[in-house]
Amino acid sequence: MTLKRRQEFERVLAQGRRRSDGVFVVYGLRRPGGAADRWRLGISVSKAVGKAVRRNRVRRLIREALRLSSERIADGWDLVVIARPAAVTLKCQQVQERLLRLLDRLGALREPEAPACETDQRERS
Repeated sequence: MTLKRRQEFERVLAQGRRRSDGVFVVYGLRRPGGAADRWRLGISVSKAVGKAVRRNRVRRLIREALRLSSERIADGWDLVVIARPAAVTLKCQQVQERLLRLLDRLGALREPEAPACETDQRERS
């Protein structure tokens, strides 16, 4: 799901936490009582990134990277990703790694499931 209204973007930017790495800036705000709702995404790519074709490519890369990682992102978060000009040179895998690192620093990733104990695995066999 996407953030579409200006008011939604402004709320995340004003009240949310911010993490950046020089290529992306990610703002995240946990919605009150929104744990049951899926996370929502807003993307901002300014004209400083390049002409429309480049900006749209960066948007598509961000969307695809987060789609591939959607099961790792915790529910109930509103996220705004702002791309900087350096994002144009990245491949999808690099975008995904950077965004996951920022989301982890933000606290917006699900807790990893604990691996099963070895004894549990032997009992199943």
